[in-house]
Amino acid sequence: MSDKPSPVFSGQWLLDRLPDKIRDQLTPEARTAIADAAAQSGGPHPVDIRLSLPLPFRRLYLTVLAGSERRSPERIDAERRRRRLIRAANIVFVVAVAVLFFAAYQLAALLIHAATL
Repeated sequence: MSDKPSPVFSGQWLLDRLPDKIRDQLTPEARTAIADAAAQSGGPHPVDIRLSLPLPFRRLYLTVLAGSERRSPERIDAERRRRRLIRAANIVFVVAVAVLFFAAYQLAALLIHAATL
């Protein structure tokens, strides 16, 4: 295992996304400051669930984060406009999860009923 930190946790991922022309103009101090700021963004969450789901047709990921709200009202408003909650994929996901929970509940009730016979 390498002692070198992962690019994701070191903030290098942000520098790697910059165009070469811009990145080449940055001083070493600016590169370090940007990488450090990117590595510190977000912070820990009390609930932090990240799953990678290997499905037969493609690999999907699911992330659930929860904790105290630390964003400013302006940022919340901007993100609400940028990432609308009511989208077809979100509706399909919520319906699928509801169906799975309902099916699990029905199966559990059926098994409990069968066990009491």
